[in-house]
Amino acid sequence: MEQLDQINLKKTDPFNMYSHIESFCEILSMAYAEAKNIAIPSYYLKSKKIVLLGMGGSGIANEMMKSLAEKTLKLPIYVIHNYKLPLYTDEDTLVVASSFSGNTEEALAGFIEAHERKAKLIAITTGGKLEILAKKYNAPCFNFSYKSQPRAALPYNFAFILSVFVKLGFYELTDSNFNSTIEILKQFSEQFKISSPTTRNLAKQIAQKLENKVPVIYAADYLYAAARRIKAQLNENAKNFAFTEDLPELNHNSSLGLTKPKSCIHVLMLKSAYDLERNQKRFDVTLDLNLKNKIASELITFKSFNHFEEMLKFIIMGDFISFYLAVLNQVDPEDTNDIEWLKKRLG
Repeated sequence: MEQLDQINLKKTDPFNMYSHIESFCEILSMAYAEAKNIAIPSYYLKSKKIVLLGMGGSGIANEMMKSLAEKTLKLPIYVIHNYKLPLYTDEDTLVVASSFSGNTEEALAGFIEAHERKAKLIAITTGGKLEILAKKYNAPCFNFSYKSQPRAALPYNFAFILSVFVKLGFYELTDSNFNSTIEILKQFSEQFKISSPTTRNLAKQIAQKLENKVPVIYAADYLYAAARRIKAQLNENAKNFAFTEDLPELNHNSSLGLTKPKSCIHVLMLKSAYDLERNQKRFDVTLDLNLKNKIASELITFKSFNHFEEMLKFIIMGDFISFYLAVLNQVDPEDTNDIEWLKKRLG
């Protein structure tokens, strides 16, 4: 316990990843206010399909928005984590490309193709080639400046795509509800901060359980986006293998794979109060099955007023877990050497 209660940030976190995690709510609020200043053409309201382009942290923001919006929106929403657009992309399609650097090759390829197909375009970026293309195509560009690794800019990416959906009437969220949720989340975050001792800090406790383990995150329906974010943060910040499984699908295959290996697996089950009643029962029964097979597992749930608040609670908790696991793994949470190596090999 002492190791996580006496963290030397200058030594373990020289590039201040913790400060980005700690400030998630403040950054999200500031970014959402910034987004109000960007106008979107009124004819974009006539979009009949939505395609969201993005990789990594930008792609996760898109997944979050899709999961929230498709609860009430009757338009189809597609999230693309690749180079090519689906064949159904046309002039009736809204295409939003998100790239922190503005140079993500997959998002750029999709954005160029979308222009060729006469789609309605929006860009979200800090600059780079995507900003240049947005100006060339006369497309709205949510341009922001934030010094961090792309994954730490999730509050910006999410705030901007959220603003797009709200402005176009694709997702209902009043300023009052947004602001009240931010205040709830700020208070919620306090329990996970370094100043909160391990005995009262769920994020530290889970990080300890994940040390020298392979985390597998279970989630159903719209919370699967949160599971993917947690998985990615464990990969990128803690340099740890981690995987996701979606319920109920996992009950038709993974539930038979509990024999080997056992000792290296730890399952985190993200249970939503808004899951279908049948899936809620599946979570409980699946937990019992895992424990019967001696697979370390725990079910996590948070009381929330709505989907929006609940999803962000899981994501905030996951960010803190990834930082504390990085400390236990004795790695720099900022480091991206292997990804940079990969990019150089790709050319």
